[in-house]
Amino acid sequence: MGQIRGEFARSDAHGRLADVGANLYLGLRAFVRFVQESGLYSPSAAEAFLDVARGALEEALGLQVENQQDTDPIARFFELLASTLASGRAHVAGPDGKVPADNPLAWGWRLAGEGKPARESWKPGGEDEEPYWNAVGERIGWVSGDDLYLEPSAIQVLVQRAAGEEGFPLSPRSLRRRLKEGGHLKRSSSCRETACTRVTLAGARRSVLHLSAERLVGSVGAESQELFADAH
Repeated sequence: MGQIRGEFARSDAHGRLADVGANLYLGLRAFVRFVQESGLYSPSAAEAFLDVARGALEEALGLQVENQQDTDPIARFFELLASTLASGRAHVAGPDGKVPADNPLAWGWRLAGEGKPARESWKPGGEDEEPYWNAVGERIGWVSGDDLYLEPSAIQVLVQRAAGEEGFPLSPRSLRRRLKEGGHLKRSSSCRETACTRVTLAGARRSVLHLSAERLVGSVGAESQELFADAH
C-alpha cells in the first residue's frame, strides 16, 4: 500500500487524493486478478487493462489537484469558517467568554428555552431577564465590536474537518502567513515571525489571530437570518 500510495503521490496527487487513488487501484487490481484466475483474462490482457486503468486514475486525480489549486485557499478558509458558524458547529464568544453583545446568532449561539421572546437584537445584561442564549459547538475565538480574535489551533482543526475528503490545502503556518500577507489581519506581532498577537480574553493572555469581525459577519449574517426565521 505504501509503495502504491507513493507512486500516486509522485503523479501530482497529494494527501487524501493519493490514498484514494491507491485504494481504487489496489481494489481494481484484486478484481482483475480474480478474473484472470477464472480464465476470463490472459496475463497480458490483464496487465494491459491495469495499465489503462492506472493511467485514467492518475489523469483524474491530476485534474482534481488542478481544481483545488484554482480555488483561492483563503477564500475557501472564510467560506468554511462561515459555514461552521452558521450551522452551529462552532461559536465565537464575547471578550468575557459569554454571549457576544451584538448579533449572537451570527456567532454560533442559539436561543434556549421555551416561550422566550425571539429578539435577535436582544443584548445580554438586563437585570430583569435571564440570559437565554446557548453556545453550540466548540469555541474558536472571541469578538468585541469589529475585533475578531481566533484561536489558530482551533480554526485549523475546524476547517480541516469542514473540508472533509477534499481537505484544506494550507498548513497552519502557511495559513497564518497567507492571512498576514493578504492584509486580512488587523494587527500582528512585528517583533516575531508570527501572524499572531497577544490579547487578554476571558481572563487569560492568549495568542490569537486578529481579524475584522465584518469579514465574517458579512458571510455568516445571511445564513444566520435564515436559521433564525426558520426557528420562528
